[in-house]
Order: sequence, then structure tokens, then C-alpha cells
Amino acid sequence: MRQELSFETLLDLAEGRLSEAEAAEVAALAAEDDRAQALLAWLQNFRRVSEQVVLAEPPAALRHSLEDQFRARQEAQEQADPLPA
Repeated sequence: MRQELSFETLLDLAEGRLSEAEAAEVAALAAEDDRAQALLAWLQNFRRVSEQVVLAEPPAALRHSLEDQFRARQEAQEQADPLPA
């Protein structure tokens, strides 16, 4: 019976969080499973692209507006919840 690899295990492989032995074992299992191969390729491509993407900081006015909205929402939730967390 073939062992199915979890998303988390494939992500650990793609991000280099496995020992050499674990990585070799997971890579061998993935090589026998079309679904795992496709997911691993996607994760590796996603990782590569995300390392190249630089997100711009939003304009100050937008950031302040969002902060005000989040703060107001938090205050409203705190007032509605009679028991503090």
C-alpha cells in the first residue's frame, strides 16, 4: 500500500525543513505519486516566486484609515463581550 504524503510534509520538503534522510525518503515517495509530484512542483514554484516578489507598503492615508477601522471594530467587540478574554 502506498503512503499518501500530507501537504505539510511536502511543504517541509519544499522549504528545506527535513533532514537529508527524511528529504530523500519523502522525495522517493513523491516520485511514485502523480498528485504529490504536482503539489511539490507547485510548492517549489510558489516558494521561488514569493522570494522574488516585493510587496509595496500601502500609502500612509490608507494604512491609517485601516488602522482606525480595525481599532473601532476591536472596541465594538470588546464592548459587546461582557467577559474579557
